Amino acid sequence: MAAFALSTKTWEIVNVDYAEQLEEATTIPDANIKPESLQIIKALSDRQIKTQNLWSADFIKDKGEGVVVLLHGPPGVGKTYTVGTKEDSIETQLTSWFALAQRWRAILLLDEADIFLERREHKDIARNGIVSAFLRKMEFFKGLLFLTTNRVGHIDEAFISRAHVIIGFEKLDPEKRKKIWKNFLDKLHREQRGKIRVTAACAQFLMGNEMSAMDWNGREIRNALQTAIALAEYDMRGSEYYHEGDEITVESDHFKKVMEMNRSFRSYMNSIKNNTEEKRAQMFYGRNDAFTQDGAAIATAPSGTRHLP
Repeated sequence: MAAFALSTKTWEIVNVDYAEQLEEATTIPDANIKPESLQIIKALSDRQIKTQNLWSADFIKDKGEGVVVLLHGPPGVGKTYTVGTKEDSIETQLTSWFALAQRWRAILLLDEADIFLERREHKDIARNGIVSAFLRKMEFFKGLLFLTTNRVGHIDEAFISRAHVIIGFEKLDPEKRKKIWKNFLDKLHREQRGKIRVTAACAQFLMGNEMSAMDWNGREIRNALQTAIALAEYDMRGSEYYHEGDEITVESDHFKKVMEMNRSFRSYMNSIKNNTEEKRAQMFYGRNDAFTQDGAAIATAPSGTRHLP
């Protein structure tokens, strides 16, 4: 029978004899989001998915019956499906994805949806057409749509009024980074026990102040872990005592090498761009990474970089 493969976003012919009941994920870590914002998302999701014949406040039939949630914030803080970007087929693609999500009562997530949201300009007619097409499709979509962006300052004003909920994700602070490290280490221990081992001293180092002060997002933390594991495996394979199948031991020095490489690269980037990543985000992407929801500023650790004027 035909089935839609979520991993490749394509229709495939599958053998039902090999179909299995999906297991509900029970080990997903807590989201990096305020409880009150999460409550709003849950309420909208529950109503949109479970309720038939939803009442609409719009006077035009079939318009404004969906729910649009915009998630904005720096890269790698937990906002995360990408629809194509070819201008000549974008509306056809949108029609297809919106129709499937509406028919299946599924949640549709467009990650890094900036091409659809960016402010329209007189000189860029082609991109204006993409934004206008997206606004039209979104207006008559009856499902639940999530959009993520890290360029919130460049969003077209027409979209802001069409979003039901706009939720900002704050930049990670040291305590949140420690929690992310713990989540990754727990996952590694759970899934690779007997194959990969992080020493107690290394785990303590990762939970320490030096590592948590590294100005990394969740994606960078994941990449650092994978790189450290690769270094550990490379070191062990180079040993005359290594045998295929031996447990890989990851130590603090492996992470220190990754840290030093990252510090050196960031320092170089800051020197050639004459500003820190946070300042560049505010100047070019319309995003203030130092802003918190209560209006206070997040103190940014130097992370071994050289902040130039």
